[in-house]
Amino acid sequence: MIWGKDVNEVLADMKIQPDFTFKGTHPKTALDWIHRTTSDQEIYLVTNRFSQMAYNDFEYRYLKTLPDRWEQTECSFRVSGKIPEFWNPVTGEIEEIMTYREENGRTIIPLLFEPEGSKFIVFRTAKQKPHVTEITKEGQPVFPGFSFESKTHSYIDFRRKGELVTAEINEPGTYNVRWSDGRKDQFKSVGPDEIVQLSAEWTIHFDRKWGGPESVKTDQLKSWAEFEDPDIKYYSGTATYTKSFQLKDQDIKEHRLILDLGNVKEMASVKINRHQMQVLWCAPFRFDITQFAKPGTNDLEVEVVNLWPNRLIGDGKLPENQRLTKTNISKFNVPDADKYLRVSGIMGPVNISLAKEYELK
Repeated sequence: MIWGKDVNEVLADMKIQPDFTFKGTHPKTALDWIHRTTSDQEIYLVTNRFSQMAYNDFEYRYLKTLPDRWEQTECSFRVSGKIPEFWNPVTGEIEEIMTYREENGRTIIPLLFEPEGSKFIVFRTAKQKPHVTEITKEGQPVFPGFSFESKTHSYIDFRRKGELVTAEINEPGTYNVRWSDGRKDQFKSVGPDEIVQLSAEWTIHFDRKWGGPESVKTDQLKSWAEFEDPDIKYYSGTATYTKSFQLKDQDIKEHRLILDLGNVKEMASVKINRHQMQVLWCAPFRFDITQFAKPGTNDLEVEVVNLWPNRLIGDGKLPENQRLTKTNISKFNVPDADKYLRVSGIMGPVNISLAKEYELK
């Protein structure tokens, strides 16, 4: 406090704008941020604080379902005259941000945050290229402003690939777009993304050294704890899911293909046609397989790792000389220990969304 005023009031009196502000689509939107300045960059880390719409606190809860707190926001940074980029903290990829506008010495960017998701927004000095400054859908604002229900994906995205710019539409409708150089474009998509369902006909391979069976075939993705076989019910470790699926030429042409594993506990690593993707340890378990997919038969392999409680519970039912683990946690050795079993494996639904991409000149 300075003479009865807090820091924000003092800065306002000095006509110093806030370094970062945001607007969300509902009152609960809660973002945290931190800002670092280098000789040639402004670096912001912005984080969605929570994972569940039902909770606004940091209390630990064991929840079996996917987190649902997706946040469609409009973030305002006290930066101007620089190029904004998104640095993905999970994959390490750097992507130019194609939709933003500058107003009153600030850069305003629409950002969609996954539950508890984070984004590095990096501003660097470079020659500005044409970028999107305004988007409407059916005459209603998408940016600036946002008039629609938040989804688990953006309504429309723009990407630059070398000299080529693409528009990816994830929600059907008519979009009118204005660019920083004054150009206008219109895009129409008459239907939602096509979906290839992959939830049936899986083979799961377990590690025999940790008590699992060699393999099991299933037409229903469910938690290992729901299997009758105790070797699966009480399994902890790594299991590999495999299956083959078909894609047509038109599925790949002019589409961006996103593999979504749905609900996974706890970590997942994907290979598509023997190409290793990144490891994901938090939702959403989504992988861009566009460059690795092919017409015809595609082979998918997913390694999943769960936590130790299930094996400990299973061992608590066995004589000591047959146990694979040791622990001093007594709750795993009580008659009703099964109530502590943790959801494990891929619960799905697993699908591939085929998002339509339009090439811009």
